[in-house]
Amino acid sequence: MGKIEMLQKKQAQIKAQIRAIEARESAKNRKAETRKKILIGAAMLAEVNRGEWPPDKPLLDLLDAALSRPADRALFDLDELKE
Repeated sequence: MGKIEMLQKKQAQIKAQIRAIEARESAKNRKAETRKKILIGAAMLAEVNRGEWPPDKPLLDLLDAALSRPADRALFDLDELKE
């Protein structure tokens, strides 16, 4: 095996290592983002359940404006969006 082939093989190995590291970092970031969403939702839901959510901003109005997927809207008994 010549020097060029050896370097190309090493380059391919390094690229594979980089892809693996990037995939792990991406998965870690997605998990962190999901955890943030869960914690924010839990905090908001706790306020609603304690009656501390601002009465001038009903949570269902916020969800109605923010949710577009039919399955998500159904979780909160929101009407389907009209197209």
